[in-house]
Order: sequence, then C-alpha cells, then structure tokens
Amino acid sequence: MAEEKTPLKWKFEDRRPCSSPAVVDGMIYFGSGVHLYAIDTETGQEKWKFETNGAVYSPLVLTGVVYFGIMVHENRFVTCYVYAVDIKTGKEIWKFSAGDKSSYHLVIANGVVYFGSDDKHLYALNAETGKEIWKFGTADAVNTYPKVSDGMIYFGTHWYTSNADSGAHLYAIDAETGQEKWKFENVQIGSSPTVVDGVAYCGSKDKHLPYYIMKSHFYALDAKTGEEKWKFEIGDSVSSSPAVVDEVVYFGSDDKHLYAVDIKTGEEKWNIKIEGCPSFFAVLNNTLLINAGILYAVDAKTGEEKWKYAQKRIKNEYGYKIGFSSAPLVSEGVVYIAGSKDDKYLYAVDFETGKTKWELKGPGFNQDSLIISEDVLYIGGVEYDRNLYAIDIQGALELYKKHTKEEKQTEQK
Repeated sequence: MAEEKTPLKWKFEDRRPCSSPAVVDGMIYFGSGVHLYAIDTETGQEKWKFETNGAVYSPLVLTGVVYFGIMVHENRFVTCYVYAVDIKTGKEIWKFSAGDKSSYHLVIANGVVYFGSDDKHLYALNAETGKEIWKFGTADAVNTYPKVSDGMIYFGTHWYTSNADSGAHLYAIDAETGQEKWKFENVQIGSSPTVVDGVAYCGSKDKHLPYYIMKSHFYALDAKTGEEKWKFEIGDSVSSSPAVVDEVVYFGSDDKHLYAVDIKTGEEKWNIKIEGCPSFFAVLNNTLLINAGILYAVDAKTGEEKWKYAQKRIKNEYGYKIGFSSAPLVSEGVVYIAGSKDDKYLYAVDFETGKTKWELKGPGFNQDSLIISEDVLYIGGVEYDRNLYAIDIQGALELYKKHTKEEKQTEQK
C-alpha cells in the first residue's frame, strides 16, 4: 500500500518553546529556548543559531537586523536584555541591559527601538547602535506595548494590581525627546490604545472604583492633549485593543459583550452578548471576527451573528468544552486557529461561511507561533513536542478532502 502523502514540508526539531517567528526573504527566524534560529523556509535546514543565556522572545526583522528580547534569572532576580543580530551572519551587533522584566513586544519606528519594562521605565534605543536615547520614568510597571502615532507614544502602566493608589495610568510622550505630553490617571489599560484621526481610544478598569464593583469605561481622548471627549460605561474591563472602521469603534469587554459605539457622540449603536470574554477581534469586509473561546463572525453594521465555530472534541476534567485561547490568523479568506493542547488539531475555517475548509491533527500546536508565508503555514508544537512545523496549506486541504470522501463512502456501506 502506497504511503499517504503528507502536507508536512519539514519539521525542525529542538523540543523547546517556540516564539512567534518572522519570515523574511526565504528565511524564518524564531526563538527556541536560549537560541535564536535562522532556518531556510524551503528545506528546513539551519543556517545559523545565536546562543543567549535566557529565553528568546518574538524576533522582529528590519533592514537586515533581527531584534529580540530575552529574560534571564540571575541571583533570584530577573534581568532582561535586548539584542540586535545580523540576519546574514548571525553575529551580535549590540546588546542592551533593560533591567527588570521587559515587554517582549519591541516596536521600531524611525530608527528607534521602543519597549517598556517592569522597572517602571519606557526605553528608546538607537536601532543601529543600541545606545540609549532616553528613558521615561513611570509610576508603575509598563504593561502594554508602545503605540507610535504622529510623533507620539501611547502606553499604559500596571494592569493587574487591585491597589487604588498604584500608578495605573495612560501616558502620551514625545517620541523624539521622551518628554511627557499628558497623563490620563487612575485607569488600568489592558492593551495599547488605538489612535485614529487625532483621537486615542482605549478601555480600562477604572482604579478609583472598589475592586468588588465590576464597572469600567471605554474612553475617547484627544490624542494631543489627553482631554476626555466622551466615555462609555461597560460592565467589566477591556483587555484587547479596539478597532475603528467607518466612524464606529468596536471593542469587547470581559462582561462578555461586544460593543459598537459611534466615535463622534459616544452613543451605542449595538451590543451583543457572547459566551466568553473576547481575547481578540478584527474587522474585515464588514464582518467582525471575535475569539471568545468560540470563534464568532458578526455583521459590523447590525451586530447580527453570521456564524460561530467551536472545538467539538475535547472537554476538561469538569466536563466543560475547552475553547480556543489565542488570536486566529486570517489569510486570503481563511481563518486559521489551533485548538487547545488537548485537542491537538489545527483548523482552517472559511471566513464567509464558518465552515471547515480543513483540519489537521498533530502533536498539539502553539497558536502564538502561527505565521503564513507563500502558502506555507509555520507553527510550533506544545507540551512534549515543541518543534517548528512547516505545513503546505494546499496539501492539508487535499488530505482533508480525501479523508472526508473516504468517511462518507464508509458511512454509505
């Protein structure tokens, strides 16, 4: 019997956690354990690896350089470093010590690397030399990645504390000088604000309220002055960045609702209740895609549900279904998302209909490492199989069709 054709192009074996990869010019760069790897996308062969003394997170590739952060445990303390490595040679260009635990989300704009740290600072480094340009002191740990817009940087501090006297604020600072422009106080910002046409939109858990009062607000602020334009009351915190499309701002809340609000008036256009807390959503072709453990597609104009998609196989020890936990990836009309580590399936769902295009069983996949380039899907494993996989999308579709056809033939017998 002929061996069944597999959609797997190659597997790179390392058996350590895989960070979100970056694909550039036929090479894929990713962190695994204490190494940064450069792998040929066609063959899966290693070109070079760069060794550090800490876990490597989420590389960012720009103008021939890979930038990434690591976290090192030293003498019961955590120290973080930011590296710049030449993508051709794998040689270190520079290294910067960032003190306490830092954001793994580096942002690069106009030749400057920006990132926040638990040491209560936001840093700006020269991307070419790694030299510190400035650092901005905050009232508490920086908990969102910096949002750069029109010469300004917006970010939030401290999301998890229940102490009303903590430094939970939204900051706006000058990107060139590091000088504070304004500060919106006593709000816990769970994700970076969205800045559109001179207005910053963000949701929060308001710090002046006692912890047992589950009320929060969504804010529209003047991006230059920080002046409040309007606020909208909701039942719980907002932990994902909002989206603004056609003069409507869309956001999800941990009160298990999705909201659509007019950006000029702050008046609600609609809201819908969903089965979980939304961790991700995007607006595409007048459709909202939401991950709240279950994938939802909602009409952006009316709020009507178009379809929903859930894992069907796995329940946890209490009998509840285990939901999708990470952001899906949308490419060419298809939604790609990995199931839980117990489900072990990778799913491809038609964006318009919510129907399964294909599904592929594997060792269990790490959704955070999923990326697509030139019809190949790259994703890392989880648990005891933390390798990096390259999967041919067309091959996965053909295999699924073949298995579906065989199952139907078996049922008819």
